[in-house]
Amino acid sequence: MNNTNQSLKDFLDTTGCIKKGMMVSMPLIPQMEVYGFVVIGKQEQAIEMFCSAILEGKSDCILPLGPVEVYGDRVLFKSVDKNMPNRLPIFSEVNRQEVAQLPLLNLYVPAFALDKNKKSIYSSYQQQKKQYKALELPNVESVDGTYVYNLSPEDYVFSSHSIFKGGGDDFRVICRRINGVTGEILYEICSSDDVYPTKAK
Repeated sequence: MNNTNQSLKDFLDTTGCIKKGMMVSMPLIPQMEVYGFVVIGKQEQAIEMFCSAILEGKSDCILPLGPVEVYGDRVLFKSVDKNMPNRLPIFSEVNRQEVAQLPLLNLYVPAFALDKNKKSIYSSYQQQKKQYKALELPNVESVDGTYVYNLSPEDYVFSSHSIFKGGGDDFRVICRRINGVTGEILYEICSSDDVYPTKAK
């Protein structure tokens, strides 16, 4: 397999879409499979705030940031803050946005889910309780009776095999590979700037 000249992030910006199942590599790891994507926000740097896998890891552009535990469509972390969630959704596809708004229901927005002051309103809305209070959240408005989230120009749209979607301006990549020594499957989290799509010779 040969590397493309673009990082996965650059490949997304060029083609408009990246998906689960793509093969990628790093300088010291010739082959990994993309298992999915975790949406974060640049402003919040959500994962780095509370995930020991990231706090203990150091991105040197040649190795993954750290190991993670994966259970289906969720990635689990050892939280360093008991008030923060210890699992995040994994999405199967990332797209450059083609719409300016997304329905707030069944939408994962890290700025809401990971902020203590916004989480209660956001969670109540997702449980379809006190939905009118959603208007207190930034970038949310009511359009023809439906509450929608206004995407910023920098945001990506994340989708999965369910009705669940995500919106945010940054993300991390969950990759898996086989440990050459033990034969076990490893799940690791990587920066999209540090992994490169591979192509057949």
